[in-house]
Amino acid sequence: MALGFFDGVHKGHRALLEETRRISVLRGIRSVVYTFVNHPLTVLGADVKLLCSNRLRAAYIAESGVDELRFVWFDREMSRMAPEDFAREVLAGELNAEYVLTGENYTFGAGGSGNAELLSQLGRRYGFESAAVPSVKCELDGKRETVSSSLLRKLASTGRMGKYETVAGHRFRLEGVVAHGREVGRSMDFPTANMVPDRRSVLPASGVYATAVRISGDPDNVYLGITNVGKNPTFKDTDGRTSIETNLLDFEGDLYGRPITVEFIEKTRDEKRFSSQEELRDRLVRDASERKKLFEARGI
Repeated sequence: MALGFFDGVHKGHRALLEETRRISVLRGIRSVVYTFVNHPLTVLGADVKLLCSNRLRAAYIAESGVDELRFVWFDREMSRMAPEDFAREVLAGELNAEYVLTGENYTFGAGGSGNAELLSQLGRRYGFESAAVPSVKCELDGKRETVSSSLLRKLASTGRMGKYETVAGHRFRLEGVVAHGREVGRSMDFPTANMVPDRRSVLPASGVYATAVRISGDPDNVYLGITNVGKNPTFKDTDGRTSIETNLLDFEGDLYGRPITVEFIEKTRDEKRFSSQEELRDRLVRDASERKKLFEARGI
């Protein structure tokens, strides 16, 4: 059994999942991931921004080949549970765990008072083995850093998508439903899909990005795109909220009401205020040409 929240399911998480799978095969037992629907800190009133939705988290975890994923709602009662009670009642009792794996920085129990070492001690007391999988390290800006969800949140929120992909092992993705916007792009022959992401999602830094888009119901096709994240400073009728608008290259069709997934490849420029729609349109033409060259150079 693997324990953790697994936000972003990065390389460190994957090392834990691979070890869980390896031991389950070795012992001839089921491999299970035990995680929470909601981030535990939200029960204490924190506004936690997440790297991926539960649907995407489940999809990433499934790629590891584990037998079962258990999503559990984290509530106040569980937040008050002492580490020993969790080990005895949940792991040994409810789940009948034989072998429990965590990351080396794992904490559990009321106030995060339990750690991997305590879990190992409690396991010996209540009849299960426990081991901590070492953290995965990466090179970032000339330093050795621990791969973690908090590091990935920082990379995404500052627009460093190339670094994000290297550290996470996959691109940063945003999921949402295409909604009607002001349709200014359509009037300039650059129709955009205005996506409304989950309010709990980490949002990229403002700017223009090279992206790849997957459309619900059409999972096998990936459309290349230009995505603007920001406040649309060229227009005065905006409400000040961050918008995420994607112009899909080589796509024709109606996307309103359809779920899409936008994969961020690279930030290509900062958001800019243009003096007119004509100047903006000229810049969009250049963006499209430059993005196609970028995609070709990368073999995308």
